[in-house]
Amino acid sequence: MGLIVTLESYLATSIVSSATIRYKMKNHCAARVTPEERCILNYLPRLLHYRDVTQEVAMCRKTGLSPREFKAAVQAGFRRSLVESAGWRMPRDADAVNAFDELVEKGCDAIFLASRLAELRDAHRSDTWEGLTGFDDPDSLRTALKRLRDCARDVDRLLGGVIGKALLQDSSAHTLAAYLRAVADRVEKAVQVITPSRNVTRRAARADIVRHVEDRTGNPRDVLVAAILDPAVGCDAGMQKQWRYDNRRIIRAVNPK
Repeated sequence: MGLIVTLESYLATSIVSSATIRYKMKNHCAARVTPEERCILNYLPRLLHYRDVTQEVAMCRKTGLSPREFKAAVQAGFRRSLVESAGWRMPRDADAVNAFDELVEKGCDAIFLASRLAELRDAHRSDTWEGLTGFDDPDSLRTALKRLRDCARDVDRLLGGVIGKALLQDSSAHTLAAYLRAVADRVEKAVQVITPSRNVTRRAARADIVRHVEDRTGNPRDVLVAAILDPAVGCDAGMQKQWRYDNRRIIRAVNPK
């Protein structure tokens, strides 16, 4: 699973806006997050639906399990899903599983947390040129964007001919060239900010988790968050607290979930 940000999403969220998104921090500093970064932060998809867990919940209800047995069954289902999606292993990651359960007990959304943990696991693939843009390197991307603009010019010429004027009167045909140019322009501007070296997928997924936990529990819970992050990024509570401080502008920029 990688970071999926479609061209339509880029257009819909107007990531070419030149205005800088400003947030006032507790220390009264003006935090700056570019529109391109915000697009990534808010478009991390909820990729995991946990059909197996849903089926297990339905079966528990039918069999009349006690609340305690029901809860244990649901937890077991999520643990199996985390093994598959986040790459956790037992008993190595028992502390992470326990921390995950505790965060859910405190009000966090289990599916939301699991989806972001899955993103972290795959971030090494998403934070590459191919993962971010679909092309292997900047040169390949530039060539593709040039072809896109060439195609837009060809569409304009085709629609300007007698046949085009006579047969291609659909409004979508006349907006196609502008759409192709807009796609090329917006992707070109986005990759000036979003590059593999920025690790935007990893940082965004982690920031999403931190913001979600703080919003749901009223506390950063650095010890618990560090425990669930440790299998993917290797950190302890002190490291997590420092990361949270260093990335506070990104954490503030993500939408509460």
